[in-house]
Amino acid sequence: MTKEPKPAVYLAATLALEIPGEFSPYKAATDAEKLVTLGKRATRLAVQRCNGIWRYDTTARRVLPSWTEQDEARAEKTAASIMKQATDILGPYGATGVSVDGDPRGFVLKFRLASGRSNSFGGDVWGV
Repeated sequence: MTKEPKPAVYLAATLALEIPGEFSPYKAATDAEKLVTLGKRATRLAVQRCNGIWRYDTTARRVLPSWTEQDEARAEKTAASIMKQATDILGPYGATGVSVDGDPRGFVLKFRLASGRSNSFGGDVWGV
């Protein structure tokens, strides 16, 4: 029985194959780790957008989930930051189409690798 590799390990191996010639596997590993961290941040953000943020409601006198305009502005800023960081990391690999999806039920951070490799059921994007 073989164990499925962790997402960061699988992504690191794939990134190492994306650039032919002399390329540091260590760089691919650190880039993969950063991308997985960004993916986790994007997932937390998507969950908050769906479920709201738990806060004390003085009218109801209890803690309730809510989502305000300030929360949405913060979420937009955070999503843009995640996309920019991921785009900067993926630039040397020739990856395109970096996006942060709002649905937390699947991959939230997605991009297209130059080689066309994919880990999604759609078959055309790589998700973290």
